[in-house]
Amino acid sequence: MADSADGGRPVRRQTRKLERPADGVNGTGYGARRAEEIVSRAFVNEDAGGTRPRRRFDLPARDDPGFDAAAAAVLLDAALSGDTESAEEATGYYWGTERLRPHVERVLIDARAAGNEALVRAAERFLR
Repeated sequence: MADSADGGRPVRRQTRKLERPADGVNGTGYGARRAEEIVSRAFVNEDAGGTRPRRRFDLPARDDPGFDAAAAAVLLDAALSGDTESAEEATGYYWGTERLRPHVERVLIDARAAGNEALVRAAERFLR
Protein backbone atom coordinates (compact mmCIF):
# COMPACT_ATOMS: atom_id res chain seq x y z
CA MET A 1 0.00 0.00 0.00
CA ALA A 2 2.93 2.29 -0.23
CA ASP A 3 4.06 4.05 -3.37
CA SER A 4 7.27 5.80 -4.07
CA ALA A 5 6.56 9.48 -4.50
CA ASP A 6 8.25 12.80 -3.68
CA GLY A 7 11.84 11.73 -3.20
CA GLY A 8 11.26 8.06 -2.76
CA ARG A 9 9.39 8.31 0.54
CA PRO A 10 6.57 5.83 0.90
CA VAL A 11 3.12 7.40 0.69
CA ARG A 12 0.37 5.69 2.58
CA ARG A 13 -2.96 5.68 0.83
CA GLN A 14 -6.05 6.17 2.91
CA THR A 15 -8.79 3.68 2.42
CA ARG A 16 -12.27 3.73 3.86
CA LYS A 17 -13.82 0.64 5.29
CA LEU A 18 -17.37 0.13 4.10
CA GLU A 19 -19.71 -1.07 6.78
CA ARG A 20 -22.46 -3.50 5.96
CA PRO A 21 -25.98 -2.77 7.16
CA ALA A 22 -26.94 -4.85 10.21
CA ASP A 23 -30.03 -6.20 8.49
CA GLY A 24 -29.92 -7.79 5.08
CA VAL A 25 -30.69 -11.25 3.84
CA ASN A 26 -31.21 -13.60 6.77
CA GLY A 27 -29.61 -11.07 9.13
CA THR A 28 -26.21 -11.48 7.48
CA GLY A 29 -25.80 -7.89 6.38
CA TYR A 30 -25.38 -9.00 2.78
CA GLY A 31 -27.77 -8.19 -0.02
CA ALA A 32 -29.56 -5.19 1.45
CA ARG A 33 -28.37 -1.68 0.75
CA ARG A 34 -29.83 1.62 1.85
CA ALA A 35 -30.74 4.12 -0.87
CA GLU A 36 -28.20 6.68 0.37
CA GLU A 37 -25.42 4.13 -0.16
CA ILE A 38 -26.41 3.54 -3.75
CA VAL A 39 -26.98 7.07 -5.07
CA SER A 40 -23.92 8.86 -6.35
CA ARG A 41 -23.24 12.31 -4.86
CA ALA A 42 -23.14 13.62 -8.42
CA PHE A 43 -26.90 13.14 -8.60
CA VAL A 44 -27.84 14.60 -5.21
CA ASN A 45 -28.90 18.22 -4.98
CA GLU A 46 -29.19 18.94 -1.27
CA ASP A 47 -30.14 22.58 -1.81
CA ALA A 48 -33.12 21.76 -4.00
CA GLY A 49 -36.53 22.76 -2.74
CA GLY A 50 -39.71 21.32 -4.20
CA THR A 51 -39.70 19.77 -7.62
CA ARG A 52 -41.89 22.36 -9.27
CA PRO A 53 -41.04 26.01 -9.93
CA ARG A 54 -42.34 28.57 -7.47
CA ARG A 55 -45.42 30.51 -8.51
CA ARG A 56 -45.49 34.26 -8.22
CA PHE A 57 -48.47 35.82 -6.51
CA ASP A 58 -49.75 39.36 -6.88
CA LEU A 59 -50.06 40.52 -3.27
CA PRO A 60 -50.33 44.00 -1.78
CA ALA A 61 -47.70 45.24 0.65
CA ARG A 62 -47.76 43.53 4.05
CA ASP A 63 -48.80 46.77 5.76
CA ASP A 64 -51.77 47.17 3.39
CA PRO A 65 -55.11 46.63 5.18
CA GLY A 66 -56.17 44.25 2.40
CA PHE A 67 -53.14 41.98 2.71
CA ASP A 68 -54.78 39.34 4.91
CA ALA A 69 -57.80 39.04 2.59
CA ALA A 70 -55.49 38.73 -0.42
CA ALA A 71 -53.36 36.18 1.42
CA ALA A 72 -56.45 34.07 2.19
CA ALA A 73 -57.48 34.19 -1.47
CA VAL A 74 -53.96 33.23 -2.60
CA LEU A 75 -53.82 30.26 -0.20
CA LEU A 76 -57.21 28.98 -1.38
CA ASP A 77 -56.32 29.45 -5.05
CA ALA A 78 -53.01 27.64 -4.55
CA ALA A 79 -54.82 24.79 -2.79
CA LEU A 80 -56.96 24.31 -5.90
CA SER A 81 -53.83 23.84 -7.97
CA GLY A 82 -52.01 21.77 -5.34
CA ASP A 83 -49.34 24.35 -4.57
CA THR A 84 -49.97 25.59 -1.03
CA GLU A 85 -46.24 25.51 -0.28
CA SER A 86 -45.55 28.39 -2.68
CA ALA A 87 -48.51 30.36 -1.33
CA GLU A 88 -47.41 29.85 2.26
CA GLU A 89 -43.95 31.06 1.36
CA ALA A 90 -45.29 34.10 -0.51
CA THR A 91 -47.82 35.15 2.14
CA GLY A 92 -45.97 34.19 5.30
CA TYR A 93 -49.11 32.41 6.52
CA TYR A 94 -49.59 28.67 6.92
CA TRP A 95 -52.65 26.73 5.85
CA GLY A 96 -55.32 27.07 8.55
CA THR A 97 -53.87 30.19 10.20
CA GLU A 98 -56.43 31.55 12.66
CA ARG A 99 -55.90 35.18 11.58
CA LEU A 100 -57.21 34.42 8.07
CA ARG A 101 -60.40 32.62 9.18
CA PRO A 102 -62.75 35.64 8.80
CA HIS A 103 -61.51 36.20 5.25
CA VAL A 104 -61.85 32.52 4.33
CA GLU A 105 -65.38 32.48 5.81
CA ARG A 106 -66.32 35.36 3.47
CA VAL A 107 -64.78 33.51 0.52
CA LEU A 108 -66.77 30.43 1.52
CA ILE A 109 -70.06 32.39 1.50
CA ASP A 110 -69.27 33.86 -1.93
CA ALA A 111 -68.17 30.48 -3.32
CA ARG A 112 -71.41 28.85 -2.16
CA ALA A 113 -73.45 31.64 -3.75
CA ALA A 114 -71.51 31.26 -7.01
CA GLY A 115 -71.77 27.46 -6.95
CA ASN A 116 -67.98 27.04 -7.02
CA GLU A 117 -67.80 23.61 -5.38
CA ALA A 118 -64.02 23.28 -5.62
CA LEU A 119 -63.50 26.57 -3.79
CA VAL A 120 -66.17 25.61 -1.24
CA ARG A 121 -64.28 22.38 -0.49
CA ALA A 122 -60.95 24.21 -0.20
CA ALA A 123 -62.40 26.85 2.15
CA GLU A 124 -64.06 24.18 4.29
CA ARG A 125 -60.74 22.31 4.55
CA PHE A 126 -59.02 25.53 5.59
CA LEU A 127 -61.59 26.13 8.34
CA ARG A 128 -61.38 22.63 9.87
